[in-house]
Amino acid sequence: MEISQTTAAALDLLSVIADHPPLTVERLAEHAGTSVDICSRRLHTLAERGYAVLRSDGTWSLGPKLRDLASQVPDPLALAARDRINELAQRFAAAVVIATPAPPNFIIRIEREGRAGPVRVEHLSGVKFHIWQAPPGLALLPALDDAAISEIRSMAPDPGVVSAALDQLRRTGIVVAPSEVMTGRTGVATPITLTSGRTIASLTLAFPGLTIDDPEDTRAQLLTAARQISRRYEQLIEPAADHRSARPRASRSTGTIGVQV
Repeated sequence: MEISQTTAAALDLLSVIADHPPLTVERLAEHAGTSVDICSRRLHTLAERGYAVLRSDGTWSLGPKLRDLASQVPDPLALAARDRINELAQRFAAAVVIATPAPPNFIIRIEREGRAGPVRVEHLSGVKFHIWQAPPGLALLPALDDAAISEIRSMAPDPGVVSAALDQLRRTGIVVAPSEVMTGRTGVATPITLTSGRTIASLTLAFPGLTIDDPEDTRAQLLTAARQISRRYEQLIEPAADHRSARPRASRSTGTIGVQV
């Protein structure tokens, strides 16, 4: 089935929006390889249909229709983390946060609040804060290159916060710090790192107050959970990994190709 040039152009523009943080029409036009006027018309057409939305700061992002659709698609990170963050929230009666890097910011992907009874689940996808503002961001520093870390140091009101976090991560594997974005809470955070060494997210326990009852147990539980989430994530994104070494062999009886499993 063929699609019109107009539809194809709209899909290309949506792809640009999805692949970048919110951008102005000028930047979107540049990425899409079109004029600002044409890009603006396409954006407003998409907005009328709920596929794009103009934000209060003058930038564009995906609209509610696409966000609703995306929310129905299983997210490998959320699936990998689901059981462990439920357990952590209930065990420690603390908020559990999964965040991903978007330098110089971090994005809260999921927050779960541990309370007596069922765990209350809040999906806060897309909410951004500066990396230096809270432990979920500070634990993502290993995901960044030297240039990005230098930029964050230059932007942070207190560059020492960044240096202290890097030092804690090197010594203990975790960051313990008060949170500017969760008032009155102390966060204990660790990177979620794949076997390749790539940090994809951070895992944080946010406790009420400024003290933690059992720091060593908290650290041990958090590091274990991060490793388990990492392993589960790799299983989800590479379900055929165990079969990649299997080589096709010819069937003598039929001459067809089979796979040794």
